[in-house]
Amino acid sequence: WDHYTNFSTFCKNYSSKIVLEGMYCNTPSGSYAYNGYNPNYYMNSDFANLSSTLGGVKKYIVHTGMKFYIRNACIEILYTQEDLYPTKLYFFNDCTMVSRITIAGQTITYLGDVRYEGSDRMSDRYKEALECDIVQVSHHGYDGGTIELYRYLNPKHCLWPVEKELFDKMTSPTASGGYLSVDYFIVHTLKVPTNICAQPSATIMLPFNNGDKVIYWDN
Repeated sequence: WDHYTNFSTFCKNYSSKIVLEGMYCNTPSGSYAYNGYNPNYYMNSDFANLSSTLGGVKKYIVHTGMKFYIRNACIEILYTQEDLYPTKLYFFNDCTMVSRITIAGQTITYLGDVRYEGSDRMSDRYKEALECDIVQVSHHGYDGGTIELYRYLNPKHCLWPVEKELFDKMTSPTASGGYLSVDYFIVHTLKVPTNICAQPSATIMLPFNNGDKVIYWDN
């Protein structure tokens, strides 16, 4: 529900006000997801209904290595669930698609909810080539990407899909052990200078540099 349904609600509420030109994704088959720890079939079962609210939307299946140029943005696909093969999909979050957008002279990597298996695939494949300007921290800071992955990403700014109060707890010295150790690593070892939380909601202008204004607003 937290992967797709907010987008579905948005489409149903605003379908008369937006034009959606395409859905770019790579979701696991029903049988592959079924054999995982926490399977989800939302895209398999509900995409047709979602598409109909917008008068029909083209669905594009993307693969790692593809690049798309849309207006003034270049979108690279760095990882999809196909890259796990022949490993079993142990946790559904590892079927997240990871993309990197180059826009306004900066690179932004969206990790989604990728976990350890996906992190290892990207670290082994790209290494230092993963370095970027801005990173969306994986899985809201919970048991997401690995320390090795963030070391290669080496971001200047991080976007945290979590409220500020929880961010403070997750990155505190008491969180330096266990699965939250990656959060501590980002803030205290990598020393990423700019960490922007999603609550209150925040807007930045690109290109974004250290010290630039962040606009915060209440939901």
